[in-house]
Amino acid sequence: MGWLNSEDWKPWKNTGTADVGPLECFRVKSNTVPNKRCVLEGEQPSSTVGAVYKVNGLMTIPTNGFGRYQTGLEIFVLYDGDDPSVGDMYGVKSGQGTLVKGGSPTICMCMGIVQSSLKVMRAVMVSPQTRFAWATTTAAVAPTATTFEVSDVQPADGSTWPGTGNLTVENDEYRIASGKRVKLWYSKGGGGTARNWDGTTTNAPDGWNFHPCDAAPICADGSAP
Repeated sequence: MGWLNSEDWKPWKNTGTADVGPLECFRVKSNTVPNKRCVLEGEQPSSTVGAVYKVNGLMTIPTNGFGRYQTGLEIFVLYDGDDPSVGDMYGVKSGQGTLVKGGSPTICMCMGIVQSSLKVMRAVMVSPQTRFAWATTTAAVAPTATTFEVSDVQPADGSTWPGTGNLTVENDEYRIASGKRVKLWYSKGGGGTARNWDGTTTNAPDGWNFHPCDAAPICADGSAP
């Protein structure tokens, strides 16, 4: 497996009822902050559509087990069915972690076969995934708060925030000071519908939904990672 660089992979926890195998996809459900480390929580894809999917590393992760997921634009992932061609679009299928051609939502584009017998392909992640933005907390956030408001949203890619007024952001046990500049990520779900971590659409305004960024986690006490 020398073609995999795991140096920058990040932690996640399987909170579903099924194992997630090596190089399989999982749906992101939430994130926690044990010992000030941002850990994604996820599960094998199901009929619940999520805004964000990630690909597991090289170990099988059982229920309540911890693993590491692949980061970066390019990933290595298992596929189901016939061998793909470069440019084929692959997505999720309920009840399995291997990707299928034409699956929905689409999460990656094939860039070539790594090992046909093992059904491993190299792929580039595509929408619905994440982009980054900055915002400012409008008041102190207690770790018990389920949501908090931010203002002055500035997408890092230079685009314009499509909403108006303050934005309500889901909270996952963070403590953040008032007026603190926080890095967030936003995603647009399959079919153009913004979705929360759990697949619902509540508080997903104007086609966008914000959450704390796993690439730059906010520590539980509001300090830098």
